[in-house]
Amino acid sequence: CIRDRGMIREIAWMDYVDIKNRRGRMPFVKVIKSKSYFKRFQVKYRRRYEAKTDYQQRRRLIIQDKYKYASPKYRFVVRRTNSKIICQIIYATLQGLSLIH
Repeated sequence: CIRDRGMIREIAWMDYVDIKNRRGRMPFVKVIKSKSYFKRFQVKYRRRYEAKTDYQQRRRLIIQDKYKYASPKYRFVVRRTNSKIICQIIYATLQGLSLIH
């Protein structure tokens, strides 16, 4: 194994022999993600990696035009459970989502 700037590279034995003989062939290099890569890796939001929430779409739904002066933008939400269907009318405020029964 050869270490190069924090990344471990494995070289197949036959290609290593070719490097020593200076034939000029490119060796087979397998890059393995090192510990430094995983230290910098940022985990996505829980609802994103569960594929429950599309945050770009949610932002587009919530943002209201500036010339409408804090008038709420309503949306109709349908939630399905095993035994019920729940319908809600929701609008966004600075404190969070508010709903009308």
